[in-house]
Amino acid sequence: MNPPRKVSDMALDDEGALFRVVMNPRGEHAIWPRERGVPPGWQDTGFEGDKAACLAEVAQRWRDMRPVPLRQALRSLAR
Repeated sequence: MNPPRKVSDMALDDEGALFRVVMNPRGEHAIWPRERGVPPGWQDTGFEGDKAACLAEVAQRWRDMRPVPLRQALRSLAR
């Protein structure tokens, strides 16, 4: 018998669930269940949809996986 699943686990597995795209100060993006509050340290990007749409939005927005402070430092060195 499988142990009971946590509510948070079920939300990520539910293909019918709605999500939002969130971003932290380092420029990292993630999807987050829409019915839950935005986690501390993250901000809502304003994009909401099903899991597939939100994952596609993350892929579109977050093309450079390096943290924002590193990208800024490298740009400063290039000048």
